[in-house]
Amino acid sequence: AWCCPVCSAKITAGRRDQLLAGLENWYGSGGKVAFLTLTMPHDYGDDLRRSVSTVRGAFRRVLQGRGYVAACASHGIAGFVAAVEVTHGANGWHPHMHALFFLERPLTDSEFRNLQAWLFGRWADGVQRGGYRAPDPRNCPLERVAGPEVGRYISKFGAASEVTQWN
Repeated sequence: AWCCPVCSAKITAGRRDQLLAGLENWYGSGGKVAFLTLTMPHDYGDDLRRSVSTVRGAFRRVLQGRGYVAACASHGIAGFVAAVEVTHGANGWHPHMHALFFLERPLTDSEFRNLQAWLFGRWADGVQRGGYRAPDPRNCPLERVAGPEVGRYISKFGAASEVTQWN
């Protein structure tokens, strides 16, 4: 279905609509959302399968173990929605992650910086375990998303589309 332009467009539009409805409900109940982008260094000629495997493995590393459970408890993370996106440019294939973290409460600036540093540290460790150079934290931002419609500042599609629309 993902190779068919008609089917994939219908599937991603349906998922986007579901996520938008979920975001509206979450914000309506007082919840907050943070948008995370996780990138890794890449070079022209890198093997796409290996790169995607490293991205997925590094994100699993972020979500594993007592550390993640503790981060959820201390920062009020109720859940997340994530997707791998692959683009191609002058440096070849560029697989990366986008994730929306659903927060039960607003985070202070200090808590937000601590969460971003913790997420990035786990991510960087996973990328390096995959045999790649350490990623640059400037290319892995965690951003506050003020509301479902305000997510449009993140990309031309909006936060929901960024994690549901492959094309």
